[in-house]
Amino acid sequence: MRCSDRMSRLMDGKKQIEADSLSIVLPVCNARDSVRRDVLRIFELMGQESVPFELILVDNASTDSTVEELHDLAQTYPQIRLVLFVKPVSEDKIARRAMELAVTEFLVVCEQNRSLPLDEFQRLWQLRHEPGLVAARCHSILRAASSSPKCLAEVPSAGSGRRPRPPACLELMRVDSVHESWRSSSSRLEVSQEVYRRPVRLGRA
Repeated sequence: MRCSDRMSRLMDGKKQIEADSLSIVLPVCNARDSVRRDVLRIFELMGQESVPFELILVDNASTDSTVEELHDLAQTYPQIRLVLFVKPVSEDKIARRAMELAVTEFLVVCEQNRSLPLDEFQRLWQLRHEPGLVAARCHSILRAASSSPKCLAEVPSAGSGRRPRPPACLELMRVDSVHESWRSSSSRLEVSQEVYRRPVRLGRA
C-alpha cells in the first residue's frame, strides 16, 4: 500500500485524520506471557495523556501462542489492529508497514517486546509541534532541511554533547511528513493477514 492507497482508503472510509491523533506500534515476538501486560500498560498511559489513538500490534513470526493472545486483545479493545508476519522481518520494515497503515497524524514505534516508556513518550510528544518536524527520537530531532523539503537533517537536542546513547527504543514520526522515497522504497512484505482494516475507531483509554 503506497501513499495514494492510504489516502484512498481514508477517503473511502470518509475518515479525516484527527489532529494530534496517534498510532502506537508495538512489535512482539514470542511474547505470550508479557504482551497483555504491555498492552494494558499502554492503555493506562494513554488514559493519562487523553490522546486519540490506535494500537497496531505487530506479530513478528512468533512460534508460540502469541497470535492467539493478540486476537483475544483485539476482540476486547476496538482501538487495536493486528499485523501478523509469517516470516521474521526487521524493525525498519515493521515501521514502514505501520506507516502505510496509519490513519493518524503521528506514529510512535516501540522497540520489539518493550512497552511504551512513559518518560520517553512524554518528552517526544511535547516535540510534536516543532516547526518542520519529521521525526524525533529520545536524543535527537529530524527536520526537513530548509533548502530541500525532501532532505532530512538531524538536529541534536539539548544535552546531546554527552556521550552518545545507544539506539533509541522509541521514535515519534509525523506520518505525512516522512520522506516520500522512504515509503515508496519499501519492498513487498509477506504478511499472513491483517485484521480490523475497517476505518479504525480512535479512542481515548
